[in-house]
Order: sequence, then C-alpha cells, then structure tokens
Amino acid sequence: MEGIGTTSLWSLCRAIDFQDLQTAIKERDSSEILPPIKDASDVNAAPLKILLLGASDPCHIIKTVARAGRHGRRNLEFVVVESQPTTFARMIVLLDALFSESETGLQDRINLFLDLYGNLLLRPVTFTHLQHRSTHFISTLPTSPTLALAPHVRITTTLLKFREKDDLDTTFQFYRSDKKPFDLAAMWDARLRRYHGARYDTRAAMVDWDYNLKLVPIFPTLDVDTYNRFRASGQCFPIRESGGSEANRTWATVERLVDPREKVGVVKWGYFSDVVVGPWGAFGGDCEDKSVLKTRNGVKVCDVGEVVEKVVGGLVREWKGRRGITREEVDSGIREIPDGADEDNAHPPSERKPTTTTIHLATPPTLPKLPRTFPTGFDHIYISAAMAHRLPEVSPFLASPTSNNSVNASKLDSRPTVIVQNVRYVIDLTKEQRAEYTKTVLAMAGKMGLEPAKHPAMEGEGGEYFIFVRGEERVVEE
Repeated sequence: MEGIGTTSLWSLCRAIDFQDLQTAIKERDSSEILPPIKDASDVNAAPLKILLLGASDPCHIIKTVARAGRHGRRNLEFVVVESQPTTFARMIVLLDALFSESETGLQDRINLFLDLYGNLLLRPVTFTHLQHRSTHFISTLPTSPTLALAPHVRITTTLLKFREKDDLDTTFQFYRSDKKPFDLAAMWDARLRRYHGARYDTRAAMVDWDYNLKLVPIFPTLDVDTYNRFRASGQCFPIRESGGSEANRTWATVERLVDPREKVGVVKWGYFSDVVVGPWGAFGGDCEDKSVLKTRNGVKVCDVGEVVEKVVGGLVREWKGRRGITREEVDSGIREIPDGADEDNAHPPSERKPTTTTIHLATPPTLPKLPRTFPTGFDHIYISAAMAHRLPEVSPFLASPTSNNSVNASKLDSRPTVIVQNVRYVIDLTKEQRAEYTKTVLAMAGKMGLEPAKHPAMEGEGGEYFIFVRGEERVVEE
C-alpha cells in the first residue's frame, strides 16, 4: 500500500453524521433535510458517545457537530484514538479553523480550512495563522487540560500521558517554526519517485490509468484536472488564484527511519502519506444540493474542489446558525429578525442553547482503560481500515440499547453500531486482497456477536463502510 503511505492525513471515505447513519451510505436530498425543530425533551438525555479509532481526520466530528441542530439537543462526546500526536495536532488546527470564536468571515474561514486541509503549499496568510494559533496552543495546553475552541466545543487531554502531551507540544513548536527549512515539495517528489520507481518518467500515463480505470467508476465527482494537479504538485484547492509558497507543516508526520550507514533507527520529520487518491473523499463525493453534481454536455457543473467548498460551507453556516428554518437561509447564512427584537431573543430557547461537544484525545495503550472512564459504553464505534485488526478489542465497548435517542431516529440510528471503514478507495489493492479484507472483517465481527445491519446499500462489497449491530438487534431499513 505504498501509494497511500504509512500515515493517513485524511479520510478516503465520506464523512458521517453519527446521528444520521444514512450519511454513511449517501447524502440526503436537500428536500429531505431540516425537519421541524425538536423541543427540549432530550436535553437531559445521556450524551451520545462515539469512539473514533484511527479516523485520522476530523471530518466525522465536523459533520456531526455542524448538524447536531437537526437532532434535538443531545450533547456529544467523542473519544479520538490515534497513534501519532501529529494527528492530534492537525485535528486541533483544522477544528479550530472552522469552530473558533474569531471574527474571521465565512468565506475566509472556509478558505483557511481548505488550504490547511488539502494544499501542500500554504498561502502566506494561512501560514501566519498557523504560526499564531500554534503559539496559542503551546501556551494553553500545558496550563489547562481543556482547550475551548468555542463556548460549546472543547478538546480535553486528560487521557493522554505526560510524554504524549510533550509530543503534542513539540508538534506545535514545529508548526510555528520558520528557522529550520522543511522542503515539503522535495519530499512530495521523493514520494512520487519511490512510488513510480522506474516508471517515473512515464508517470502521466500511470496517473491517467489510475484516474480513468480505478477512480472514476467509484468516485464520479472527481474531475481530471483537479486530480492531475494533486498527483503532480499536491495542490488540491486553488484559492482566489493565489499560489502557495510555504510548506504545509500539518502534513508532516514522524517516522523512524534506518540510517543505512549506522544501521540505527533515526526519527525524522517528513511526508509519508497519500500521493494517489487525494483529500476529497470526506466531503467531495456527494452533496445535499444535487445541482452541483450535474453535468452539462458531458462536463461537470462543479469540479470536486467546488463540491468540497460547497459542503464545508454549508456545514459551517449550519453550525453558525445552530438550526435553520429554511434551506435558503442555511445556504445564504441570512435570517430575517422581526422588528423590535434583538438577534439573540429572535431565536427560540432551544436554539440559543446549542449542544455541547467534548472531544477526548487518547492513544491505543489507553484502550483497556476506557471502560472505566465510560462505563456505559459507546453508542457508535468507528474503526478505520488501518485499525480494523482492533475490532475484537473494542467491540465489547459497544453500549447496550437505550431509549435515549433522537425523537425521529431511524431504526438503524437507534441502535449501537460498529462502523468499519472499507478499502474501496485503496486503489493499489488487488481484487483478491479486497475480498480477503472483507472476509477477515466479517469473520472478526461474527466472532464478537456482531452482524451486518441489513440495508439496501450494504449489499455487495462496494460500500464505503461495514455497519454492524449486535446479532439480536439486526435491523431492516425500508
């Protein structure tokens, strides 16, 4: 799996709203969203607890938090388990870019996020922002176990060891440093040379093969120009025709490399991630506004970068507005306020008190201790493909069925679930390797008393996720 590297920076599969598990299959049409605002009947319900194992990308957190207003007022608790502190640092930076209480305009906030998320080289203004916020995190995290991104979104480090907190601090020190050179463009080229090998000089033909024969059949929103630009330079989201000039240090990870002369392991900063698929899977594969997915005369109305911008923009608008009243107001970010009323009092009480989100950071050695911290278990457990071997270890953490669910939850949403990422977009795998992965995941789940949730989109092996429930709770979606 040389093409996707040893460390993941982004999700290859779609982002999930854990209060609407249909989003693991497809996005709803815009005509189906924004149900009537719920009352406050579920405000005292136990928080919805979600374990994210190896997700490497905050996309699931972003979508679940942004759309929390659609599902009542149930608070959210995430436990994010990652092996590398660099992944935590990148998550914090990306969540801060979208959710921080700053005066940054909506479009500037979206551009900032996209620049950090999917561009090898940053605009100078983005790099300055990264340095400034890294300094803030360095001064805040050692003095407080809780980092408040917004009044109702906070990150805690109480589950991390002191050494892991020091590693997190070191990562932020690296982010803000501009004294030591970090030639990310040269590292990108080195990754390409290693991946292509003797065929490096004919890589254009290899890129064309990967695009047309491997990705287009499973990722129809991906356009050829954007994909070619990513494979050549690592730039995925052109912003206002401005080019990047500073290395995106949030893409850097740490690996232990063996010195060929000394024969000893040396820890190095470098780029060890994806060079073949790209960062569009989380937000670029589908959209509630289906008009952006259309084609005219065989040409896509929007390229995949514009689809991502549309989706992320909609999520930010929805989060900022807490709950929308009409689809047009969510899209425009504008809502009429009655004459003589101030903006805060123009909203019903349930709107003025949004859900509280707590994000706990943890590492794999902490897993055996989680049942003591969360004795009732987790409502949803997400496991990435890289962590699928830990399915037997974490499946006992699944909560028992409870009545504390959203009022309008579907049958599948109302069950504790284990969601395992499929290898649909790992294009270097053979058909036999994919089949073996599927067989192994199903076998491990079966031994733990889990069965696939019966859903029309779960049939076959082409889905992005396996969704499991306890055997006696198997459900059938209409």
